[in-house]
Amino acid sequence: MQATEEPQRQRLAGRSMLLTGQYRREDAAALDVAGRGALPCLEPGRADLIVAGVAIVEATLDLWGSARLVVSDWSLREGLLADVAAREV
Repeated sequence: MQATEEPQRQRLAGRSMLLTGQYRREDAAALDVAGRGALPCLEPGRADLIVAGVAIVEATLDLWGSARLVVSDWSLREGLLADVAAREV
């Protein structure tokens, strides 16, 4: 599995995205693995995981009452630490 190239990471970081079109679970699930693998937004080797990943994101956004997410190269743990640190200041 290859990591996302740095220019692509920089281009995507901080971008706000709506769960529509190719980012919706139903649309990703309708494609076979090869079709999902051809999507330019996926790292190589993620095509078999994207449907489950989008389902988790959809459930989380439903819980929060939101349809939008912001792309980050940071992990969830780093985001939680940043949030706690911001509240402490």
